[in-house]
Amino acid sequence: MSAVNCKWHFPSTDGGDEDGINNSGLQTFEGDHESAIARECIQNSLDAIKNQNAPVKVQMQFFEIDTSDVPGVEELKQNIMAAKEFAGDTMGANIFFSKAITTLNKNKISVLRIGDYNTKGLVGGDRDKNGSWYSLARSNGFSQKNEADSGGSFGIGKNAPFVASNIRTVFYSTLNENGEYIFQGKSCLSSFKKDDDVKRGTGQYGQVAAKGVASIRNNDNIPDLFKRTETGTDIFVIGYQHPDDKWKDALIRGILDNFFVAIYYKKLVVEILDADELLPVVIDAESLEFYITKYFKDDNNEENATWAYYQAIVDSTKHFKEKLEPFGKVELFVKSGVGNRSVLGMRKPLMKINTFKNFKRSYDDFAGVFIALDDVGNKLLKSIEPPAHNKWDPDLCRLENCAKKQDITKLKNWIREKLESMNADENKHPEEIDDLAKYLPYDEAEPDLPSCPSNTGNASDENNKESADELPQPPVMQPVEPTPQRPLNFIRPGTTNPDAPADEMKVPVNPGTRKPLHNNAPVERDPSGNARFLDTANLNIKTHEVRRGEDRAYIFNIIPKCDDSGDIEIVAIADDGFYPVDVSSAKNIDTNQEYKVDKSIIHDVTTEMQKSIRIEIRLNKQYSKRRYILGVK
Repeated sequence: MSAVNCKWHFPSTDGGDEDGINNSGLQTFEGDHESAIARECIQNSLDAIKNQNAPVKVQMQFFEIDTSDVPGVEELKQNIMAAKEFAGDTMGANIFFSKAITTLNKNKISVLRIGDYNTKGLVGGDRDKNGSWYSLARSNGFSQKNEADSGGSFGIGKNAPFVASNIRTVFYSTLNENGEYIFQGKSCLSSFKKDDDVKRGTGQYGQVAAKGVASIRNNDNIPDLFKRTETGTDIFVIGYQHPDDKWKDALIRGILDNFFVAIYYKKLVVEILDADELLPVVIDAESLEFYITKYFKDDNNEENATWAYYQAIVDSTKHFKEKLEPFGKVELFVKSGVGNRSVLGMRKPLMKINTFKNFKRSYDDFAGVFIALDDVGNKLLKSIEPPAHNKWDPDLCRLENCAKKQDITKLKNWIREKLESMNADENKHPEEIDDLAKYLPYDEAEPDLPSCPSNTGNASDENNKESADELPQPPVMQPVEPTPQRPLNFIRPGTTNPDAPADEMKVPVNPGTRKPLHNNAPVERDPSGNARFLDTANLNIKTHEVRRGEDRAYIFNIIPKCDDSGDIEIVAIADDGFYPVDVSSAKNIDTNQEYKVDKSIIHDVTTEMQKSIRIEIRLNKQYSKRRYILGVK
């Protein structure tokens, strides 16, 4: 490419308005620029998918280049210095321009490349308002996305990469399905004076044309660094801001927070590659569980319930799917026992948008995900979103046919109705009733059998009190290797009905009258491999609670009346019945044997007549701070 034929062009104000450094389109994305880049750029890539049967892949690659390799860098530096002088003491100008000049004076400059694959690339001429190239690279506040299932609509999401640049400069490179290459640079500064003329703050880098510059469309004239080899689009953020080594973690959090559902459904794969690393971080359906757990499971921010929302999708307590006027088909996934009593709202792009809150405090903890499935619903909701696409607000309506306030109220009431139906059914958690244990009957141990602590004892009785410090610490649970996720129709394992409730379980084999077994006898199983349940009539059971900090462990002292083997189910005892609880671990205190657990079921417990078994049971985190009276069903 001949440098003589290319330049930076900032058009004249021609006596009109001048541009300041505080551009409102850019300020929308100020702050957490990693999250803004992840959200806006990936959204654009998902809107341009080529093959609907394969995921869109987005690569985010960080590296450094010689500053002298930035196209038109010396001219750009002169323009930035002129803009600094012209801006004077304007608020924020001195800080920005000083940092920009320092960045360009270094020998090396950082770059973040955001490239997408399985996308169509950008099409259209520099003045073709119907083309996607014009919408991205040649206009401000203009959107060419009219489809109901597209993510953007205001045309300002493309400003996010500029905020992440110390010099507010990016380069675009695309190869479309027609085999056309297009390349151009763009810089968003503030007005400056050059050749006795005041220039606009936004300019382009391209090939000299009759008026200004044109995009470069001859692949031979595109610098090698910016050339595409397959259809799709690259955005190069020049002078990428990375104040510390946490930039990659911030990007990953932004990706997961906004697009975990799209990744789960295999609509999206994201790769992040640091120049110092040989292998990229790959976030796809198989690795999603690992990264969600790593970045969000122990998140103490009550406002951020990403991990809980993820649980609602992959392990929902209830899954509702109905037609709701005027939105058409909608669905709601709810997970009990986790979250901050909020419901995440999404449209077809499967991107985080709205959050429904302020549900009754009487509900137990829960997390929900609402998705509008029909085009009509997507269009109604899209029309009431702000430029950041982070809420549904009927006051923002800008079309004739928008979702109205009464429609959003109806939607929230529908969600509330579904939550209340769960609150009344089998998923209701038992109430915590202090001192209930002292009124519950227990089978007394036979006189010649060893006695054990009872939950009827006085808390001050040291003979019946077991110190929490005497119990071993539970093993640290690490995320398991990623495994393939469930299919899109949410068929629950063990069922063939896509609409089966998510909490449906296999019916265990009914316990029968048992004869004494010989020691080490194998556990009996049905044809499906399920062990039978131990007959509680043959067990004397006493329980007591042991505290460890804010959490609780429960000790079950089981005295069998015969030899037996099978499963047991742990339940919470309430005044209106028994309720399953989620067990995280179960261990034989005397032998250190770890039992296999599945929700409320402890598998393969072997008993010997008149030989006491002490089992320490811990509940999952969402139950660990509550006080329950536990028993065996």
